[in-house]
Amino acid sequence: VSTPGLEGKVNISVKAVDRVGGVSEYSYSYMSDTTSPSNISANVDLSGETKDGHVFYNSIPTISLSAVDGGIGIAEYRLYGSREESNTSGVFTLGTGKYYISVVDRLGNESERIPVSQLLGLASNTFVVDTDAPAISINKPDDSSSNGWYGGDIDLTVLSQDNIGLDNIK
Repeated sequence: VSTPGLEGKVNISVKAVDRVGGVSEYSYSYMSDTTSPSNISANVDLSGETKDGHVFYNSIPTISLSAVDGGIGIAEYRLYGSREESNTSGVFTLGTGKYYISVVDRLGNESERIPVSQLLGLASNTFVVDTDAPAISINKPDDSSSNGWYGGDIDLTVLSQDNIGLDNIK
């Protein structure tokens, strides 16, 4: 007896009758779950800024995932991409990179890998996390003047740099 495609409670009953009318019956019930978790959603605790095909965050964002499994239940959430991790809470921190998620039930049925950006409604799946402010340095003339007073114009050289690039300098 084969039962492909059946979900939930499956009942099997077999009845055998021999040529002289002898009867044997057997019944068996089991639960079947061949469907991966669905209705996957995500929330992020920060607002990012989409610019130049990237989503920028100035602090580390945390995403919280949820899903529904109509069968045996969810075993774990998986994060793939620039960092791979799995857990039972569905809460992950993101760094710079590209990320995808999937959800696995307790029988090993795994959902497809979905870009995190798709779950969050973002235009890009490339995340950039920059927690460092730009560095500024000023090369000024030596302070041989009178307590910081100069009798004319002075030349200053202003340098600024950032680990991911500068948007503007004012």
